[in-house]
Amino acid sequence: MKDLSSDNRAMWLHAGNEFTALSLKSEIHEVIKWAPCLSRSGENYCVPRKSIPENVWEAMYEIEEWGMAEKLDTPDGEFFRVDASLFDLIMMTIKLLLNILRQPQNPSFMKENLRLTYDSHPTLG
Repeated sequence: MKDLSSDNRAMWLHAGNEFTALSLKSEIHEVIKWAPCLSRSGENYCVPRKSIPENVWEAMYEIEEWGMAEKLDTPDGEFFRVDASLFDLIMMTIKLLLNILRQPQNPSFMKENLRLTYDSHPTLG
């Protein structure tokens, strides 16, 4: 069973600050819907409730609804056992979304009239 790395925990903390549970659930739903297949890889992540923000925990129920995770209650607390291949894909997607949000916004970019090579009219000759 795989544990979340410190980088992944930091990413989920950042995602928990940037997204609501509903928006995270929606993103997870889209990843699962477009994932190549939903067959278990045999390896799982152990995601303790105390290691991720509450809204991320709520969004994890979407993975459970698709049958790719189980919520378990143990004497040490609650955790999700999540299929590793799917969870890696979900984490890569969330990381990409966070990177897009971190990009500096350049409103003048949209105002520029940029021309691409295929925009010019071809000349016959």
